[in-house]
Amino acid sequence: MAISVAIHRTDAAENGKTVYASVTFDTSYPTGGEILAASDFGLRGISSVTAGGADDATYHATYVRSTGGLKLFVEDGTTGIEAEAADTSDQSAVVVPVIVTGVA
Repeated sequence: MAISVAIHRTDAAENGKTVYASVTFDTSYPTGGEILAASDFGLRGISSVTAGGADDATYHATYVRSTGGLKLFVEDGTTGIEAEAADTSDQSAVVVPVIVTGVA
């Protein structure tokens, strides 16, 4: 499966545009993160991605530029230690706000 993207706002940016969106993970999270396609955001290329915190404070996401993946980390709830979400785990309830800047 794949992520789903809901675009909330698009602004013109120098040499491109900035897209404000929400990313919903799917039912089979892949180790290394879900790959973000520029076309998911109406772009031809991605320059940067800033990921906010998920609705549930125990989840955090980060963009890995070298792989194009949005990695999801889960806090254990006891020690505060985070680990990447388990391979093939169902993360379909996790929604992360993102700001994506790229080439229009």
